[in-house]
Amino acid sequence: MSKVVRKDVDDLNATITVKVAKGDYEPKFNKELKKHRKEAQIKGFRKGKTPLSFIRKIYGQSVLVKIINELLEESINNYLVEEKLDIIGQPIPSETQERMEFSTKYLQDYEFNFDLGLAPVFEVKGASADTTVDKYKVLVLDDIVDKDLENARKRVGKNIKVEEGIQDGDLINFDVEELDGDQIKENGWAANFSILYDKIADEKIKTELRSKKLGDALRFNIYDLEADTDTDYVRKYLLDIPENEEQEVGQFFEAKIKEISRQEMADLDQEFLDKYFGEGVVSSVEDAKTKIKEGYEKIFDSQADALMFEDIKENLMAENKLALPEGFIKRWLKTVSQKNTDEVIAKDFERFKENLIWSLIVNKLAQQFELEVTNEDLLNAYSDRIRSYYGGYLTDEMIAESFKKFLEDEKQVQKLEEELINQKVFRALKEKLIINYIEISSDEFEKILKAKQAEQEALRNLPAEEDVSDLSEEEE
Repeated sequence: MSKVVRKDVDDLNATITVKVAKGDYEPKFNKELKKHRKEAQIKGFRKGKTPLSFIRKIYGQSVLVKIINELLEESINNYLVEEKLDIIGQPIPSETQERMEFSTKYLQDYEFNFDLGLAPVFEVKGASADTTVDKYKVLVLDDIVDKDLENARKRVGKNIKVEEGIQDGDLINFDVEELDGDQIKENGWAANFSILYDKIADEKIKTELRSKKLGDALRFNIYDLEADTDTDYVRKYLLDIPENEEQEVGQFFEAKIKEISRQEMADLDQEFLDKYFGEGVVSSVEDAKTKIKEGYEKIFDSQADALMFEDIKENLMAENKLALPEGFIKRWLKTVSQKNTDEVIAKDFERFKENLIWSLIVNKLAQQFELEVTNEDLLNAYSDRIRSYYGGYLTDEMIAESFKKFLEDEKQVQKLEEELINQKVFRALKEKLIINYIEISSDEFEKILKAKQAEQEALRNLPAEEDVSDLSEEEE
């Protein structure tokens, strides 16, 4: 086996020299040449009778390079495992490494120099048993429960047709014809579409509709009908205009009310309760409201956990300012993908550093809590995800077969492993840290969630984040 010698440059950088003696690779080299000789079909020679010197001349260098590379990879991997070195990325050739000439005429000893980026040695701060974190305890308001029960009654209730008295929740079907001034345009565009009364953005149109009945007509600018709609949306989904249609279509239309549909609420009786909650699950309106409230509490608690986890992550990142071998990392990223130019790396390096530091913190905590992701964990998570997509249509055998194919995709497996180890670390921290509960109404909590989502959306839309893939993702 080749000899590996390490020299530490500093706490975060090291070099290793791999000494490959001629005797380490010569036997395999000769064996591979004989194998090529046996299988080669070269014009002018019978199969298996080509002179070994000729085989060596044609195939020798490619065989030698392949064997040396395999020997290097094996030697380095064994060394890293034996020395228990925690490195960042992968070893890369040293900048001082001279270009090797692999001559097969005279086999010789080789020396290869590689640079290593060492992960920082640290103990996680901010995760001791006396650390306090805040978590929202969401109080579900009665009007949310009442509204949910009302919507449930609508979903279970019957769809009826009405002729007048348009109200919230009604679905209105229109026959529309294009206008030319005050008149119906000759050979103008005509279409039919339906829209929920609640979705109409223009208040003047909504007010006018309340006084209308089946068969009545009104006129409007079709682009005022719904909020946040562009020309493509209106042409495709309201006017049903084919993409290749060249006819110019105006904005103003006369709309005749063809149909008014209303979802009538089910009676608040046991039949409804059994149909919506399951037979015998609840037996009174109060039981139904309690059941709905418990459902909201569970959802809000999960969302509060997510916010708490973000706070924990932010605190841990602030408490653990880890130094990294930045020069090495930038050089390593260039070897991962040709797309990682100096410009691309510089643009996204800070975000990459943050993600890397967070992964180091998570891995350290996972070691402290003795956590790991098992194959069973992967299967369960994968099964849950697949069932959420396809419902009950997949059998256990179908999922098992699909999981086998999933395991062949190293990138996806690694991504799922990272998700699961993050979840396990969070659960462990949740049990260890002191939680300070802050009571808040569901209305106020939803405002906080929306603000947080808007903040995250703004960050995603920053110019520096556009079209930047994971820098450490290798090209296929």
